[in-house]
Amino acid sequence: LDYYIIPAALSSNALPSNTQEKARLDALIDSVSKAPLGGLVWVSEDEGTAEYGVFQRTASPAFKFKYPWAIKKSAINYPGQIMKMKAPGDFEFSAFVGDIPEGVKLEDFGPKWYARELENVGTEVSVILNKEITLKCGARAYQTEIKWLFNDSMPIRTYLMTAYKEGKYILVDAHPWNYNKKAEQIVQSLTLDMR
Repeated sequence: LDYYIIPAALSSNALPSNTQEKARLDALIDSVSKAPLGGLVWVSEDEGTAEYGVFQRTASPAFKFKYPWAIKKSAINYPGQIMKMKAPGDFEFSAFVGDIPEGVKLEDFGPKWYARELENVGTEVSVILNKEITLKCGARAYQTEIKWLFNDSMPIRTYLMTAYKEGKYILVDAHPWNYNKKAEQIVQSLTLDMR
């Protein structure tokens, strides 16, 4: 404070330059501002890469969705989870691919199967929205919104989009604390490769 800040505030001259520290700071900024070549990868490049605000899976069933740019890669930790990120506003979102549970219709996946899975980690699970929509690619999907408490205390509002293709479910979910338009937009941006 006495050596740098107060003299800088009182002086009409700039502080002496520190080229070594400026080079170090520039290198740090450069290292975090660029995604690695080929984008972020969790399982394999076929299972999905995230780059320039788009997650894309080329393995079958192929799909993609958009996400905010200022994200952090997170470790995957559930069966079928192929990616996970932390978004601004401190919420997580992820994508899953797995075999369609036997006897579970698409319209029941979110409110019955997924909501029951949430009961393993939370309480007061309540489905507040479950509606059929047509994705931009023309595929049929269901958008579900669920309110619940994590650890009996933290209110979470989960948004998910579910589609079935080739005997697999495709799921994109986001878990903010309250209503969050960006979280909802992530799941709504799901597009299947209809080839």
